[in-house]
Amino acid sequence: MEASQLSNIDAASFFAGMFTTVIIAALAVIILYFRFNAWKQKNAASSYLDNHQHYTANMQQ
Repeated sequence: MEASQLSNIDAASFFAGMFTTVIIAALAVIILYFRFNAWKQKNAASSYLDNHQHYTANMQQ
């Protein structure tokens, strides 16, 4: 096998590996972002409910 063919195969496998790595990293970032968003919204909703309950409890006193 010639050296030029070998370097072409190395470059192709290198770019394939880079492409796969970038895709996996992007998926991980997207999943983490949505998890964080859902967690943030859940916390906001629960704090809103807590405030609402405190408010109604104060009204009933």
